[in-house]
Amino acid sequence: MFKIFTVEFSISLGKFDDKEIINFLVNKNLVSIKDYLVERNNEPYLVFVITYTNSDKDIKTNIKNGASLNQKTKDESWKELITPDNEPIFNTLRSWRYEMSKKEGVPSYIVFTNKQLAEIVSKKPASLNQLSQIDGIGPGKMQKYGTQVLDLISAKQEEMPSA
Repeated sequence: MFKIFTVEFSISLGKFDDKEIINFLVNKNLVSIKDYLVERNNEPYLVFVITYTNSDKDIKTNIKNGASLNQKTKDESWKELITPDNEPIFNTLRSWRYEMSKKEGVPSYIVFTNKQLAEIVSKKPASLNQLSQIDGIGPGKMQKYGTQVLDLISAKQEEMPSA
């Protein structure tokens, strides 16, 4: 299932007001989230395309269809992309993402999902064009975070011993 949200920048909050999205996702399993920065009448808006499953309904359907309660419904395939060699970069990007989310007053997954971070460290993009090839990294994220991410990757790679 998917849902589209359009979020207006709140001058009083000094950020995009994402309360509606957060409330919506409380009892959902987030599959993916894509964001797009758009402008209408010189006003910025974030458009989110959220792919999700309904937790309770999907669990009941899986049980009805004979699925085990122990089956994972959450996609954690991104963990397979993390290796001992790229784990330090991944941890650096996760720390940076946390700081950015706190600074902007948004959940961490709005900045980047774990899957996006794992793909970044796996592919090690060296340019904004390469970074933009990662699923879910649209123009909004590129403009807002692209240079910072590339700088963090480059700095961390310089710190690490050569293989």
